[in-house]
Amino acid sequence: KKRILVKSIPAPLKFVFDKETQPQHIALGYGFTLVCANKSKKQYLKGFGINSSSQVGPQTSKSDIDFLIKPTNIHLPESLPIIGLAAGKAHSIVACKDRLFTFGNNCYGQCGRAVIEGEIYKHSNVVHSVPVESGVRGVTCGCDHSVLVTEKGDLFSCGWGADGQTGHGHYENTHVFSPVLGDTEGVDIIKVVSAGDTNLALSRDGEIFGWGNSEYDQLRIPSMEPQINVSRHIPLKIGKVVDIACNCTACIALNKSGEVFVWGYGILGLGGMVSSVKEPTELPRTLFGKPSSNVTAVFGGSSAFAVVNNLGNAYIWGKNKNGSLGLGNSKENQYFPFRLPISGKVLNVVFGFEHTSAIVKQNI
Repeated sequence: KKRILVKSIPAPLKFVFDKETQPQHIALGYGFTLVCANKSKKQYLKGFGINSSSQVGPQTSKSDIDFLIKPTNIHLPESLPIIGLAAGKAHSIVACKDRLFTFGNNCYGQCGRAVIEGEIYKHSNVVHSVPVESGVRGVTCGCDHSVLVTEKGDLFSCGWGADGQTGHGHYENTHVFSPVLGDTEGVDIIKVVSAGDTNLALSRDGEIFGWGNSEYDQLRIPSMEPQINVSRHIPLKIGKVVDIACNCTACIALNKSGEVFVWGYGILGLGGMVSSVKEPTELPRTLFGKPSSNVTAVFGGSSAFAVVNNLGNAYIWGKNKNGSLGLGNSKENQYFPFRLPISGKVLNVVFGFEHTSAIVKQNI
C-alpha cells in the first residue's frame, strides 16, 4: 500500500474514541505518543509514532515497527491499573499504584535499570519493573532522565545527570531511582514536572522547588549557578501556588487566586518585545477569557505553555514549529496566549517536542 507522509498538522485533528471508550492519560515524547484509555472498566494502553528505540513498548510483530502509523497495543508483563504516563526523548514510563514499568532507550540509566554496553534498543521487548513500596503519586520525564514522586511526597530520580537534573548532588549518570537531595528532603511534594533538563516540584504547602538546568536563570538561584545538582527552594512572593509547569528555559505558576505568573527566557506570553524576565510576572487575566473565568491548570512543553480555565477553554503560546501549537494554518510563533480552536471542554494539554495533544470532553 502507498504510504502518505504528512509533514505537519497545523490545526487540531480530532481523534475520536467510540462512545464507550474514554481516554484517561496521555504522554508525548520526541515524535511518539502513549495513550491509556478506559472501556467498560477495562484499561487499554496504546502508542504510535517513532519507535526506533522501542519507546512505544514491546510489539508482537518484528516487521516495520520503527514507525507506527496508527495506535498499537503496548504489551506489559502485568495487567495493573494505570495511574499515569510519562515520556522522554526516547524512553517511556507507565505508572501503576505500586510500581513503574519502563521501556525504550536506557543509555543513561533513565529507565531505572543498569546500562548494558552495546545494548540494542531497536526491536527490544525489555520492560523493566520498578517496585515502589510507598506507592506512586506521579512521574515525569525530561529528555534523558526520570523523576518519581511517591505517595509520601518523596522524590526519586535516575538517568542523565550532566546538568544536575537528577538532583543527587553530583553530575554523573544514575541507573537506579535514588533520592533527590536538597531542600525537598522531608517536604511533602504533590507534583513534579520536567522539560528538557529542568525540574520543578510543588509542595502541599504551595512552595516551589527546582533543580537541573538554570542557564537562563529559570530556577532563580541567587548564586547564578547554571546547573543545580540538588533541589533548591525557589522563594516567590505570589501567594500559595496550586499548579506549576516549565519548559526548557522558563517556568509558569498558578496561585490560589487564579493568577498566572511566568519567568525565565523565551516566549513568555508577554509579547514579542519581552523575551526575559527574572521576577515572576503576572499575565493579565483578560488574556484567558471572560472576566468571570479563572485559570485552573497550567502546562509546559519544550518551548511552549498552555493554560485551561474553568470553562474548559485552553490558551496556548510559544514556538510554533511545524504548527505544533494547533493554531490553524499559521505556523508563526505565538507571543500572547491564544485560544485553541477546539470544541468541547479541554481537560488537559500535553506537549511533545514538536507536537501537542489534548484530552477533550465533547459537548453533548
